Amino acid sequence: MPPPPNDLFTKRELKIIIYTIRKLSAKEIAPKLGIPHRTVENKRLRFYAKADVCFLKGLINYWVMTPISRTCVFR
Repeated sequence: MPPPPNDLFTKRELKIIIYTIRKLSAKEIAPKLGIPHRTVENKRLRFYAKADVCFLKGLINYWVMTPISRTCVFR
């Protein structure tokens, strides 16, 4: 899996990716970002497709293996 270009994910997607990796549900993420939980679910589907993964484990592996994980930190 080649490393992605820096513009592959939006800032909002990156925030959702980080919360997802921390194993927060869509309903837990939504209030943190001020968006509906269905929007979180739809964005998850979108970035799973962009990363070409199907499960959380694949997303975590993708995140660790790409340079994005070293340059993007949200609290």
